[in-house]
Amino acid sequence: MDNKKILSRISDIEAHIDLIKQYVTVLKSELADSGTSKSSTRKGVISDKQKVKILAKRRKSRMKKE
Repeated sequence: MDNKKILSRISDIEAHIDLIKQYVTVLKSELADSGTSKSSTRKGVISDKQKVKILAKRRKSRMKKE
């Protein structure tokens, strides 16, 4: 590989890293609010297992949009 291809690959990898960081930040904030919106009537009554399912579903739908 020449230097241009290597730099291009590094740039692509950095872009993916930035996206992953954004998703992690969003997931952390969703976990902090129990996986529900602030106005949700279910806030605080969702089990940990349900939270995982909800967050996984949200993540999958976000990935499909891109």
